Amino acid sequence: MDQLTAPYTLEYIKINDIAIDQENYQRPVRPNWVKEIANGFDLFQLDPLVISLRNDGTPFAMNGQHRILALREMGYGEQVAPCLVYRNLTIELECKRFDTQGNQRRLTSQEQARAELRQGKPDMKIIAAVVETCGFQLNLHDSQRHHGQIAAVATMKRILRHYRGDLLTATLRTIADSYGTDIGPRDSIMMGVALFINRYQQYESFSKPRLI
Repeated sequence: MDQLTAPYTLEYIKINDIAIDQENYQRPVRPNWVKEIANGFDLFQLDPLVISLRNDGTPFAMNGQHRILALREMGYGEQVAPCLVYRNLTIELECKRFDTQGNQRRLTSQEQARAELRQGKPDMKIIAAVVETCGFQLNLHDSQRHHGQIAAVATMKRILRHYRGDLLTATLRTIADSYGTDIGPRDSIMMGVALFINRYQQYESFSKPRLI
């Protein structure tokens, strides 16, 4: 049987030895993203770094620069990390490898949320509980609007993370009281109601019955 031959080898390289080519193709470093990776670091999710071993023996990162910087920030610079190592690449081929790394299909909001809920992630557990408490069903299978189901996972995450959990509850309760629970509320309606409640609930003139 014919066997595919990978153009790389799996090797372990010290993190501090890996260089980053900002001049030719790497994106600008996002310090907030480095901090987010470091704060939520999970060794189980550490995929191999993609490395080009150049002719002078220096390993350059073609993928994973933010993970490398996060690992250094956490004090793991002298540790070795799993790497997929390419050899004999020109700068142009490195750029091509960097440019094509985004060709894999990203997870949809529903696919990611389904995995997060199965893992027991707190935000998704809260969202699922709020949706059920307010009389709706959570749709984690497609982005279509179905009667009585809410598919706007990204919008609910935004309300929960940037505002607070009770605002998400107030938003869905207001929508349920206004339109019933047989509809599949749009994300724009959900966000609009949340912003209105968040802005005006501090004033005595705000009346939920009037809004409904």
